[in-house]
Amino acid sequence: ALDANVPIVVYSAPIDVSYYELRVVKCTGTDCSAVAPGTPKQLTTSGIAYFPTLVLDSQKKPTISYETTNYEYLITCSDLTCQAFSQKEIDHTIGVGLVLRSAMTVDKNGYPIISFGYQSGNLKVVHCNDEHCQSYSKTDVSTDQINLGLGVAIGDDGFPVIAYRKEADQSLRYIKCGTLTCSPQSLKGLGWVAFSPKRVGDITYVEGQGNIFSGGNIYSPVGPPVNKYNSAYIIEASGDITNWFSQNLYKFGQRGIASPYLKEGSGQSQVYQSALGKLDYKGIVTDVVTGKEVSPTNQNGTNKYGGVLTYRSPSDAGLPDSDALAKRVFFWKNPGSLININAQTINCQAGTNGAGIIVIDGDLTINGDVTYGSSCNSGLSKLSEIASLVWIVRGDVTIDPSVEYLAGTFIVLGDGNPAKCPALSSLSSNGCGRFSTGTSDAQLTSYGAVLARQFSMERTYPAETGPSELFISDGRLQANTPAGLSDLAKSLPRFSGGFQ
Repeated sequence: ALDANVPIVVYSAPIDVSYYELRVVKCTGTDCSAVAPGTPKQLTTSGIAYFPTLVLDSQKKPTISYETTNYEYLITCSDLTCQAFSQKEIDHTIGVGLVLRSAMTVDKNGYPIISFGYQSGNLKVVHCNDEHCQSYSKTDVSTDQINLGLGVAIGDDGFPVIAYRKEADQSLRYIKCGTLTCSPQSLKGLGWVAFSPKRVGDITYVEGQGNIFSGGNIYSPVGPPVNKYNSAYIIEASGDITNWFSQNLYKFGQRGIASPYLKEGSGQSQVYQSALGKLDYKGIVTDVVTGKEVSPTNQNGTNKYGGVLTYRSPSDAGLPDSDALAKRVFFWKNPGSLININAQTINCQAGTNGAGIIVIDGDLTINGDVTYGSSCNSGLSKLSEIASLVWIVRGDVTIDPSVEYLAGTFIVLGDGNPAKCPALSSLSSNGCGRFSTGTSDAQLTSYGAVLARQFSMERTYPAETGPSELFISDGRLQANTPAGLSDLAKSLPRFSGGFQ
């Protein structure tokens, strides 16, 4: 690492066959012809220290990672010459042999991110929650055995990028993480969303990885930062487009596109239509045998689309199990009142249909992260096994400020009263169909399209590292459409690329 272009070096010095001493040197000039007093500084007293890596934290103090057999360590220094330091064990895995390579960088806060792999173990990533790594998150990112080649850096979006050489075929591999912890949240695809943003304090902006449509105006008081965009391709509106920008410069204003939201059809109760297609709400929640809506006295059945109906009590805060969705329709009914859903993991299972629907007849608050599980990342052979969740809400959707990740397509219909949402300045939307992201300075990432009658974008995530609200329609709705939604799904942007 360099401190004002002056090198600071860490290395492993062989003392004998069983002891490679870890040392750090602070040079006094750019050519390193002389070193600072007190260096080389000895950091270990026994064992073999392999593959040391040194970076400088936000206070320009050395942070060093290294490994021994079955162990990964982190050293944080209190000064540039490391005269005082502390050491922390990051990983200890028995029976997998030597750590074959380790690499390290720091995030925008100066917190260490370490990647390492064992002879016969998974490639791992550790993200520290502070400069001394007193707490951290650890994620297995690949089952590949690496061959003495590993690097980690921070991408333009602030998330880790990992490159390594695979032992089996000597191929160079690349992993782009979608979160700081490299948890499985990195799916990307086409986008479809219509909304109005809100700006509070520092510059915040919204990003949709695809197209953006609005039945009215699209407005922000300021545009996104330089080299940042609200849309990857088309921004289209029936009204004016102000301070919203497409990466490919396509902007269509005052064009009279599709109806801004799904409306209940005249003469067809609980059937919603727009130019995009039709949503048969009644058919989705009605048992085809009894002809009755699922309820406390009619808790199970099958709808006319083959969906398996399951009634959930208003007090139930989540799904009844952690199995794949299996074409099920989970129905909460509490009109005019609140349904709370806690953190959920939507899993996959080979041989089981992964599509399903959550129906909320009432207002919905999501209190925890909703994510697709790690079981969805590998081992699936059919599109029908892909997890694909759709939320249908006859009321408002409010996201708790603590939530950072959402999974699934949201169709926010409202309860029809009022027929038109009040201005965003009104705190109460009275079930009109408002989607509110929650006042927070944390980024919200939603993996799935969002259709609502009104959007309240309340996040204030710093613009330097990304959008405050990031909507990614990942193509699951088209890849594995839940029963009863095919007409609507085919009218949304199509999934046409490789699926991860």
